[in-house]
Amino acid sequence: MNIHWNQVMAEFHQMAPFDQLRAVNKAQMEWLAENSENVPFKEALDLGFGCGFSAVAMMKGGCKVTCVNYEGADVVRRVEAEQRYERICGEKPKIIGAPTDRALPRLLDDGRKFGLIFVDAGHRFDDVFIDVHYAKSLCVPGGILALDDTYYGAIKSAANWIISNLGHIWQPYQILENTISWKRTAAEADDWLQEITHRSHPGPPNRFEVATENADELKTKCDFVTWKPTLNLSSD
Repeated sequence: MNIHWNQVMAEFHQMAPFDQLRAVNKAQMEWLAENSENVPFKEALDLGFGCGFSAVAMMKGGCKVTCVNYEGADVVRRVEAEQRYERICGEKPKIIGAPTDRALPRLLDDGRKFGLIFVDAGHRFDDVFIDVHYAKSLCVPGGILALDDTYYGAIKSAANWIISNLGHIWQPYQILENTISWKRTAAEADDWLQEITHRSHPGPPNRFEVATENADELKTKCDFVTWKPTLNLSSD
């Protein structure tokens, strides 16, 4: 795809400052374009679409891009992003208008595969957890999974969960600013086939995960009530 950086950056700088903060920056676009050139399968999945620049960068790297965006078709940001994408790429973006928890099972049922999956849609832990769950089956061996915006605690927790539990599926690859990525191994997506009962990592790699597994620490942060038994089962 004959996409020029000067046109991409001209479009970027025409956006309002807040949208520039929400979009991927030039370094992230360059990272996406470079890795799109090198993935073993030239199909990319852009979860979120947003301002459109992540999809543009993957197109520049030579991938066909499928986007998932649950914003309304008449939302100003989405309209502007689609128009921007068409001006730069010369074609309309291919967008699935659904939340990822509906779109990804559909793609899986259709037998779709991707060499690069960029996760930048919902920013709650459950959103990212679902995206990563389906990415195991949607990404080809040697393909790349990237999570953006790791400065969000929920996404950092999801990244830590991948490190702790899915080391047989995802091998650490590269980190750029707030984007962390892994390469897909050839392991089966179903953990039971690997005879892995819990972790693929011996313990929490980062301190923040300890708090999610330690009741005493959690109790000091929130209004949890300590459970006490109400039945005397020993008398039965």
